[in-house]
Amino acid sequence: MPLIIQIAIISIYSGIAYLFVEPLNNWLLFVLGLIMGFLFLFFDKKIAYKYYQNNGLVTRSVIFLFTYIPLSLFVITSSGSPLGVGMMISMGFTYVIELWQVKSSSELFAHKFLWQTGKAWSEKEIKIFTRVFIVIVFLLALLALT
Repeated sequence: MPLIIQIAIISIYSGIAYLFVEPLNNWLLFVLGLIMGFLFLFFDKKIAYKYYQNNGLVTRSVIFLFTYIPLSLFVITSSGSPLGVGMMISMGFTYVIELWQVKSSSELFAHKFLWQTGKAWSEKEIKIFTRVFIVIVFLLALLALT
């Protein structure tokens, strides 16, 4: 089910971006970036995970999520690359979906996102973090269309 949701979100966002991203070749690069961001995290979870020497996915740690935000802001505002912008936005959408799936289970959230820190968060902290992260990704997605 999440795979269908991710594809639907990327497709809808691509359609919206078509109205804002010009010229057409920039839109095509943007869409390619959206696909690349999705595939990067998909293959990281399905293939590269087998070769990691630790307990979890590096790209699914809360530490990585905290670095994702300023990195995305930099790529969107300073890179001038529709490919890079699309990739960062797609990664953000993927994180939002994954955070939403585990937000009500502090044990699952800790296993998936807090494995590097060794600290448990309360359900309230998880919900706050998830909501704030969703708002930030939404704002980044809007900024990417300007």
